[in-house]
Amino acid sequence: MPDENTSPVSPQTSLAITGGQMPANPRLPPAQQQDLTPPNIGAPAPPQQAPPLGPTRQPSAKDAVDAHHSLLGRVAAALLGKQVDYRVNPQTGQQEAYEVPQRPGDLFRHILAGALIGGAAAKGTNSVLAGFSRGGAASIQANQAADQQRQQRAQQDFANKQVLDRAAQEKLQSAATHEHWNKEQLLHERDANLRDSEFIQRQNENSQQIQKWAHEAGGIVAPIPGNGELRNGQAMMKLFTSDPNKFRAPSGYDRLISHDIDTSGLTHDPAGKGWIDGDGNAVNLEDRTTWRVSFIPQKPQPITIGGDRLNHLFPKTLGGLADPKQSYSMPWSQVLGLAHNEHETIRKEADEDRKKVREDRLKKTSDRDQNRKDVDQTRKNKLADQRINQQKPVKIGDIGIVNGQRKMITKLDDQGRPIAGVPAP
Repeated sequence: MPDENTSPVSPQTSLAITGGQMPANPRLPPAQQQDLTPPNIGAPAPPQQAPPLGPTRQPSAKDAVDAHHSLLGRVAAALLGKQVDYRVNPQTGQQEAYEVPQRPGDLFRHILAGALIGGAAAKGTNSVLAGFSRGGAASIQANQAADQQRQQRAQQDFANKQVLDRAAQEKLQSAATHEHWNKEQLLHERDANLRDSEFIQRQNENSQQIQKWAHEAGGIVAPIPGNGELRNGQAMMKLFTSDPNKFRAPSGYDRLISHDIDTSGLTHDPAGKGWIDGDGNAVNLEDRTTWRVSFIPQKPQPITIGGDRLNHLFPKTLGGLADPKQSYSMPWSQVLGLAHNEHETIRKEADEDRKKVREDRLKKTSDRDQNRKDVDQTRKNKLADQRINQQKPVKIGDIGIVNGQRKMITKLDDQGRPIAGVPAP
């Protein structure tokens, strides 16, 4: 005789009949509550534990039922208006699940979709219970497949966002590198009249080489009237003030500004007028400056440069570390960064040297003024002594004033004025 707690139908059929609830069985312990939190595929895998030495436990019918409950829970959540979607946390890189509120009408669509899937899956069977069970299993499988698609979509969306963020960061870094260089060029042109010939010659060489490499990297000459014309400094300054949009780089490009200064026929007088011509007249180097503007693509070509050339142009930055017998393929941003650092270092060193020269000159002037004051004070003291000593005649042994001090007279000059003495008692 069969046991009174034994059901003649399959576990799947029992689930369908009871609406997803297992019938109570007094001989079995209550089922443990299962964790329905979606899997976190972004988290690192836990360390593998050593397998037990005893025999491996085979999955029981209860395990199959519990797994079935987990899938049924997802279907029920969808039917009750709860949709689970996934996103990747940009701070941790781990995938997180969150509920998506359902719109009006979504509940009916879920029910209709489940009915269609269940009807298709139940086709070919004569049993109502078996068909219902098969249809429920098909709905569960469809929901599980959709859940996996949402997880994959979240991962792909995160990967796409990383690519976009990286591209935006590279674009911002490229623009910043170019503008740092441009700032150095403007700072140098502003105080060019204070620089010596060695500084300007080195700046001219680096600036002209950077323009050459810029075009090797894919740069183009900016279509600005007068761009690159000899001694166009004043004209370019006026044009930039009146129409700055002409100097704006088009989309996908960055702006590169450089200049060089023509010092032919000039000499530098650091202690006098600065730069002067052959007649001794002061010259403003702004009138001898040539500006060049180029537009550099934001994805430029790499530049091949010999080690000896790198050591020559960037001695302060590289310190001669480049192999002179080797050629280096370098990204354009790295080349421009070296040029910017080199120019900034030389400018700051020159500023520091000029500051020391100015401080030394000021100190010498201050010392000279102090010496003059000391001489004047000594003369004043002697005149005061003479006035005091002239008030009454003095002789050797008397108390008088010598060099502004009260002393006992030991010596008089030919006019009877005290010129030496010892401290008065």
